[in-house]
Parts: sequence; C-alpha cells; structure tokens
Amino acid sequence: MEFVQELKGDETTFLNFENLVQQKVDDEETLVLLISKQKHASPMYRALAAEFNDQELSFVFLNKEEKGTEEIMKMLVVEELPVMMIMKSMMEYEVLKAQNLKTYNELKGFVKPFTTHKRSCNQWWHQPG
Repeated sequence: MEFVQELKGDETTFLNFENLVQQKVDDEETLVLLISKQKHASPMYRALAAEFNDQELSFVFLNKEEKGTEEIMKMLVVEELPVMMIMKSMMEYEVLKAQNLKTYNELKGFVKPFTTHKRSCNQWWHQPG
C-alpha cells in the first residue's frame, strides 16, 4: 500500500495542485506536503505517512525538478528546501523549515496536532464514562 502520493508531470501544475488541495479539503483531510530536491519521498517521510495512516491526513511529495514545482513554491512562498507543510487550504498552512526536518521525532511532533482519529479504535488515551 502506498501511503505517499508522489506528484509527477501534469499533476505538478499549479492548477492541478490547487485542485488536489481543494479535493482534500472537501474530503475533510489535511494535506501534508514535502517539497524536496530528492527524486522520491524519503524513507522517514514514508514511515511518517504509514504511522499516521487513517488519521485524516494525506501525504504528498513534490520533487523540485518537476515542471510546475517552481510556480507552486512561489505561490506558497517557499524559499528553502526541503520544506514540509501542513495545508488546510492554499491560504491556510503551517511550515516546518529545513533545519527542523532532521529527525523523525521533529516530523512527528509537527504532524501529530493535525491528526483526527475518526476511524481509529486503538487510541492511547482513555475517556472515562
């Protein structure tokens, strides 16, 4: 099972990316975007996507070399790579900069507040009553 959607070709145009973000918003999912110089999503990012599977997050990877990436980066005011973003919409997003992308715990700590346990029945906390 693929937990990370790697955008390629026409998927990387600004319009198609904007449509993807809107589709995730409509599906009540939060988009987690990694933009990097690497050709593929890192094993650490894939592990994060697997851990947070079924928690209303959609993990997307974008390689800097894809044809529309530069325009997407401009619109999102991204200046330094790699960058990870939590996107509620094209205008509402949080950014984790390169210096904070070094450990799994940093990534996890950034993503965790945006999770929703709609379908999860094995939560670590217990509600009385």
